[in-house]
Amino acid sequence: EGYNVVKLVKGDYLIHCTGETDWYPVNGIFVPTNMTLDLTGARLYVEPNTSKHYALIQIDHVENATVIGGHLIGDRDQHDGSHTAGYGIQVIASSNVTIKDMKIEGMTGNGIIFTMYTYMLFWGRFPSENVLVTGCDISDCGRHGIHAIQTSGLEIADNYFHDISGYQYQYAIDIKPNPAWQSVMEHVKIHHHTSQDCTARLRLYGGNEMEG
Repeated sequence: EGYNVVKLVKGDYLIHCTGETDWYPVNGIFVPTNMTLDLTGARLYVEPNTSKHYALIQIDHVENATVIGGHLIGDRDQHDGSHTAGYGIQVIASSNVTIKDMKIEGMTGNGIIFTMYTYMLFWGRFPSENVLVTGCDISDCGRHGIHAIQTSGLEIADNYFHDISGYQYQYAIDIKPNPAWQSVMEHVKIHHHTSQDCTARLRLYGGNEMEG
């Protein structure tokens, strides 16, 4: 209907989040093209579940999407400890994406993940392009604060990562393209972030044109 901003009023929200695979949630919040989702003052909780996979917010094959403000709280303390694919925000094959001034904590997997569908290996690779993550506080996630598998043009700036621990690696930031998927990871800039009490701070496992 022509709206391009959705703002949640201040308060607490319980979000039903499950997924069929670790890249395909079937519910949660999906941000469409040309939309700003303003969560300032809102706390969004993942409804406790037993799903191996979930994404509270999904940005998937869209353009010009912004998520700003808000506090995303996962169900890590109430979830099956063997599951590590619950995400605060998942971004796939999208362009001109901004994630700004958010607090993300308690996800079973990554606070934010940039990934791809495995079928893209056969039908073409579409990395997310022109992505900015800035001013975020990401903590207490079971895997990584930010995990980037497929992106072309990613800037991570002025974020605070802390208390990332529990499963394997637990990096504040993990830049790791998947060679089996032939994923694209290029033009990455990381600067002015702070990390504290993480098992590890930063991994640059592969990719092209990295700047820090």
